[in-house]
Amino acid sequence: MNAGTLVKPAQSRDTGGWSVIYRADGGPWGRAGTHVYVKTQHHYFCHPLWRLGLPTMLLRRELRALRAAARLSLPVPEVIFFREEDDVCELVIEEVTDADTLHDALLGADATTRLELLQATAWVIGRIHASGWTHGSLAETHILVKREGQRTPWFIDWEKARWAPHARKADLARFFRRTQVVTPEERRAFLAAYRSARRQPR
Repeated sequence: MNAGTLVKPAQSRDTGGWSVIYRADGGPWGRAGTHVYVKTQHHYFCHPLWRLGLPTMLLRRELRALRAAARLSLPVPEVIFFREEDDVCELVIEEVTDADTLHDALLGADATTRLELLQATAWVIGRIHASGWTHGSLAETHILVKREGQRTPWFIDWEKARWAPHARKADLARFFRRTQVVTPEERRAFLAAYRSARRQPR
């Protein structure tokens, strides 16, 4: 199978493992006319508490988080395929098309649109945190906004996500460090939407 276009060069860990991401034609995965992202890892472990510290492929952790988010009807890419054999793991997800990163969407927006985008983003983060999950890598480059139609932000790159209710403040602080929330009005609007989402029943 054609590996496709390299998106993220191989990254290594101190365990000697590696991780790589390709953008590939969706045809072989039953998605003709579309593209998918193929993530492959070899000996690329984390040691989550929910597995009592046992070595766990990071892609298995991402799969678990994506499935949990999908059950909550949150805007995340669909999981198309997953396999794990010995110390090799592969995850195939759909491509979110016709979208910009939140960073680019904010750059080109007027003040009203910026507030709307930030409030929509805050709502999704609030729902994630209300469920007990944290994303682990909240940044405007990991949030995609459709260019047309409903502009609900899509959240990608869930590799560092985990069920950790105690870590939501750190997750939110990470978002503010990495995102262009530059005015007091934007921050107030964001936090109001975030708190409202967390108060909603699951």
